[in-house]
Amino acid sequence: MQSWLSNNPTLRPAYVILFQGLPQEVDYDTTNEDINSSDALAAPSVQYQLHYSTSPGWYPFVTAINMNGTSGTNVQSSDGTNDSIAYIKKIISMASNNPRGSLFISATANGYANTNWYFDYLGDPSYVYGPYAINAQYGVTNINPTANVIGTSGTNAYGENFTAQATNVAGYYTGGWDSATGCHGTNDGYCFVDGSVRFFGNSGWFIMSTIDSFNGQRVTFQAGYLTWFATNAFGGTNYSNTPVGAVTTVNEPRLQGKPSSAVYYGEWSAGKSFALSAWDAQIEGNGIPVVYFHAVGDPFIRK
Repeated sequence: MQSWLSNNPTLRPAYVILFQGLPQEVDYDTTNEDINSSDALAAPSVQYQLHYSTSPGWYPFVTAINMNGTSGTNVQSSDGTNDSIAYIKKIISMASNNPRGSLFISATANGYANTNWYFDYLGDPSYVYGPYAINAQYGVTNINPTANVIGTSGTNAYGENFTAQATNVAGYYTGGWDSATGCHGTNDGYCFVDGSVRFFGNSGWFIMSTIDSFNGQRVTFQAGYLTWFATNAFGGTNYSNTPVGAVTTVNEPRLQGKPSSAVYYGEWSAGKSFALSAWDAQIEGNGIPVVYFHAVGDPFIRK
């Protein structure tokens, strides 16, 4: 990338999309390179380094379209071609119904009726994940005070609350493997493709995230983003219920915290692009950048 910039001194693209075959994390722990590596041996994500450290004065919005071909419990077995192409086709389909010449592709502009926001752990501010959900709610209702924000609606085998069914989804936030969504038990990590969570209605154009620290890794014991973009994700068929955008982390954030849920969902609700919503959220509430940040989706989409 630095070589290309050097050879093209007048060109500074504002947006960069990482496709299949490009790495997303940098890890010096070669003995345990798949999951749970020590924070001391993990460098910032590739997206973070491209944004902050590639060239003086250049801070591009970096996202990825690098899904994996997951189906059922088939998490790490595909090269990702099918899922990535299906995602692009979803964007093309919505774009065909937008005003001609539009740069930003919007479902709302097409009259798409996705009006519900599902944030698990609402009403439980003392719970470790409660504040993230509450902040997400504030982000949305500060833009639209009458927004329909819905909390938990089910309980898994561990007695933990999670959204088991949802309809007309505009935004989704849950604990993933860490604490909810049916991800604990006999089918750990596959809760978004095994029927534990099912979406209905107009639920093919939403953004999401989970509390999981490793949800941006390609090989993880948690319910990572590869399952979110699978053909049968959220009870759908032929990619009908996959999100259009997701923010993740490729390692344990710890002191950096997670991306700001208030900014992420709030800006998306306000009609800002996915690239802006994600990267503005990359500065956590305490002002510290999330160094393991990884955004998945087309930068030129919006609600």
